[in-house]
Amino acid sequence: MAVTVQGTATVAESSSSTTLSLAVPTGTTVGEMLIMAVAMSDGTAAVPDQTGWTSLGKVASGQQAPSLGLFWRTVDGTEGSTISISGLTLGRCTAFCVRTNGVSTTTPLDVAVTTVAALTGTSVVFPSVTTVTAGARSIAIAGINATNAEVLEPASDTELAKHTQGTGRAMTMSAEAFPSAGAIGTRTWTWSTGASVQNAGVRVILRPASTAPTTFTASVSMAGAGALTASTSLKGTVTVKNKTVVGLWRRSGGSAVAVTTHTVKTTP
Repeated sequence: MAVTVQGTATVAESSSSTTLSLAVPTGTTVGEMLIMAVAMSDGTAAVPDQTGWTSLGKVASGQQAPSLGLFWRTVDGTEGSTISISGLTLGRCTAFCVRTNGVSTTTPLDVAVTTVAALTGTSVVFPSVTTVTAGARSIAIAGINATNAEVLEPASDTELAKHTQGTGRAMTMSAEAFPSAGAIGTRTWTWSTGASVQNAGVRVILRPASTAPTTFTASVSMAGAGALTASTSLKGTVTVKNKTVVGLWRRSGGSAVAVTTHTVKTTP
């Protein structure tokens, strides 16, 4: 199983507020994981924890702006239609929320969270890390002390959400899939103005949930001259598709018999 991003991210932002009301993404279903990103203007304070959410990682630039936070929660059906974000420092603020599927709820992080921050600079650079599990996916946010600028993700990433220039705190959320485990190299975010400003970033790499094998009981119905009977003891590995078994079966005695297709009953 691989971690996937579902649907379209939602965005909430304000030019001056201590709270935000962020819509739950359309199509959210029980069992999925929601990832929420928050950016606020006070770079000397951490984004406060939010009721019902677990912090994945936080970072502050150390001065004017920004302060960033990533949070997650498993969808249980009690979310309602909006997420209330409170306790922010008065000023420009932005929040995103995206649906993900296939994330391990017991060990959601494949490697330790990466945070970066600088009092001045023209890029946010995440260092190389080595993923552990095939099918992992990164969710990264990068923000700067600006509003009339666009934060640009690297070519390796797919943009999930970005702020509206002139309204919220400049921030972009993006994702990258890692089909196989291993070192991923550095990743660099820039911005449209190219100005040297305070900046910060948070990146998490989500671990996919393990897939348990399906256990079933099959009764084989066979017909035709020379075919095995239903009472014959059979052994074999099969693939179940729409209550059909396709595979190679053999008698307990060991002589192999090639079988094409047989109807089965499965439990469950």
